[in-house]
Amino acid sequence: MSGRAGTMIGQFTERGGWWVVAQFGLFAFYVVALVGTEPISQGYALDLAQVVGFTLTAAGIVMVGWSIILIGRHLTPYPAPTDGTVLVATGPYRLVRHPIYGGLIIAATGLALMALNPWAL
Repeated sequence: MSGRAGTMIGQFTERGGWWVVAQFGLFAFYVVALVGTEPISQGYALDLAQVVGFTLTAAGIVMVGWSIILIGRHLTPYPAPTDGTVLVATGPYRLVRHPIYGGLIIAATGLALMALNPWAL
C-alpha cells in the first residue's frame, strides 16, 4: 500500500491497533456469554454472589470513570500514548498503570456475578 492508506495502516499497527481489535473480539465473546447462556438458578449463596457482583460492578465503574477523568484529553484506545502525553501518577494510576482496563475487568466480573452466569464469569 502506498500513500495515505498505507500511512494510516502503519500508524494503526505501530500504535497497537491490533490489540484494540482483539479487545473488541474478547468483549463480543463476553457479551455473548452474558446474554446467550443460562444463569445458575439453584444453589446456596446466590444472594451473596449478587451483592458482591453489584459491589464489584459499582467499584469497576467508579474506577473507570475516575481514571478517564484523570487522563483527560490524552485518552486513547491504543496502547501507545499520543505525542505530548504526560505520565499520570495520581489516583488509581498511582497503584496500577492501566486502571481503565482493570476497572472494566472488575465491572465485567461483577456483572457476571450479578447475573449468576458462570459462562460470563
